[in-house]
Amino acid sequence: MNKKNPAPIGPRFPWLRLAGFCALAAGLSSCVSADKQPVMFPIPYGRESPATTAGPIKLARGESILAEVYSRNPQGHTGIAVAAGERYSFATLPGENWVDFYIGCSADGYQSHPFFSPQELAKKDKILPDQNWFVLCGDINHVKNDPFPIGTRCDHTMRESGELILFANDATFAYGNNWGAVWVLITRI
Repeated sequence: MNKKNPAPIGPRFPWLRLAGFCALAAGLSSCVSADKQPVMFPIPYGRESPATTAGPIKLARGESILAEVYSRNPQGHTGIAVAAGERYSFATLPGENWVDFYIGCSADGYQSHPFFSPQELAKKDKILPDQNWFVLCGDINHVKNDPFPIGTRCDHTMRESGELILFANDATFAYGNNWGAVWVLITRI
């Protein structure tokens, strides 16, 4: 890095990337990120992050929370307790991307090349084999319980009760070559 070509703002100062989302979420007055585990920011501002509290978070109707989903984590625990029959809306921050080995994409993921691709051989090892590689997905309690695709925007009615898990749809053995994360606004509707 030099003074003429500084590092991009996003990776060095991830909280600046959230400025647009914070305005969208209304009520969140500051954004501070942490490493390794999903980071949550309750909306309206006031409740502490699940990273610093004990027990699951239960969202009331109309309440939202912002979570960072890491592409290397196949078990992205959110700390959010959901119940069967509850409906949730998921929306990623526009322009958010993560990377599968060397392929960058949004939370909608990407399709492997149909003619020659080692990924075609590993397709059956994806958590959701019929969905795009790296599409943002959710599940309850643990991966492969009852996974569902989310992508960049989705409304979903929960079929089970438990903790919401978020992850990238990848082959179960290939999470080590992933990098990056996407921010997801989760709203109970």
